[in-house]
Amino acid sequence: MSNPELQDASRHIPHRDHSSSVSHIPEGAIQFLHQTASEHAATGARYDWVISNHVLHHLSDDEVTSLASVSRTLATRKVIFNDIARSAAGYILFQVSTPLLFRKSFITKDGLISIRRSFQRDELARLLGKNWSVRPMFPFRLVAVADVSA
Repeated sequence: MSNPELQDASRHIPHRDHSSSVSHIPEGAIQFLHQTASEHAATGARYDWVISNHVLHHLSDDEVTSLASVSRTLATRKVIFNDIARSAAGYILFQVSTPLLFRKSFITKDGLISIRRSFQRDELARLLGKNWSVRPMFPFRLVAVADVSA
């Protein structure tokens, strides 16, 4: 069954491919772009803030450093990366609690893989370098911030 409100809203969202310019998009319009961050930065696009949520643990170390560099190019003020913090306590709590909450779901298996692939604070700080601040957040999260306006 389709939602008429979503159908109506989708008529007003400009759908774009990676080859088109963003210069004539009305301010505040939602855009869907199919391109890498590097390709997007190459268009000259700039944003006050670049925010990434739960992406880093899916990337290799080289991909993390590349994304960090490109994000700093895209941002004029700050870059914020939020991700999972790897810890034994977080792993065990997730392993015990999610099967009770999400029976017959992929969430437990997928979440445990994500926790194993995630970073500890010192690892992420070392990978991102001195221009980044990495701090722990509750519960079992890391937030990395780069101030590019300074």
